[in-house]
Amino acid sequence: MTDSMSPWEFDRRPPKVIAIGSQLVFGSVGNNAAGAQFDAAGLRRLTIPTVLLSNLPHYPSVHAVDIPDAWLANALSDLVARGLLGTVRFITIGFLASPSQAVVIADWLRGVKEAYPKITVILDPTMGDDDVGIYTAPGLAQAHLELLIPLATGIVPNRFELKLLAQAAGWPDEPLDVIATAQKITELGPNWAVVTSATGNLDSDAVVDSVVTAAGASSHSHPLVATAAKGAGDHFAAALLIALAQGKTVDEGTEDAAQVVAAHLQNTKE
Repeated sequence: MTDSMSPWEFDRRPPKVIAIGSQLVFGSVGNNAAGAQFDAAGLRRLTIPTVLLSNLPHYPSVHAVDIPDAWLANALSDLVARGLLGTVRFITIGFLASPSQAVVIADWLRGVKEAYPKITVILDPTMGDDDVGIYTAPGLAQAHLELLIPLATGIVPNRFELKLLAQAAGWPDEPLDVIATAQKITELGPNWAVVTSATGNLDSDAVVDSVVTAAGASSHSHPLVATAAKGAGDHFAAALLIALAQGKTVDEGTEDAAQVVAAHLQNTKE
């Protein structure tokens, strides 16, 4: 009997997803957003926080604690020690509080990929957006480029984050060629890249998501749902993972994810 199936466990379903990212007491971003979708899809998830917040930082008050590197490293190590990785199909990485967290995760991930090469690693390099700018620690774009992108199966940045990665790599970014830059990203290791809000046109009535795979590039356009709600990228990445878990292609998953996000955003207006 493995630790994960010990007699102490009330829920003995095998875990399918490990989600690493932000966690809130109140709010629908980060692991809160992704976890709800994984639960609804019947995918048992194990969530590892990188930062704990009382609520979104947009409110008049917020209290946050960055998870210490030592705790993060030990928590990840404990997942391996409990024998939990054998059934895991996906690892997602979202918001990181510091470049040093990227070092910790990359060190752990190298061993995981060597032992479990079939696990799909999806990186959502959560660093900012066109409407609010950068909201994470300096140096994270470089850390993503050097440490996590080479270990990822796929990457899901928005256009703003793709530009930060291009700047960190010293690639042309003005004007930003989304497809060419995403192709350069895939040359660093990932099999595919999905760039959300790829046009960067805040006045447009449509949202365009660009997909780059070994088979080529494609674009997917959907009507814009105007709302101030946060967490669209987190919902998108989770919905894409669920589609992939169902055996769909990245292009099909992108279509599914866009529809899921649009439905969630529409609900915020009702």
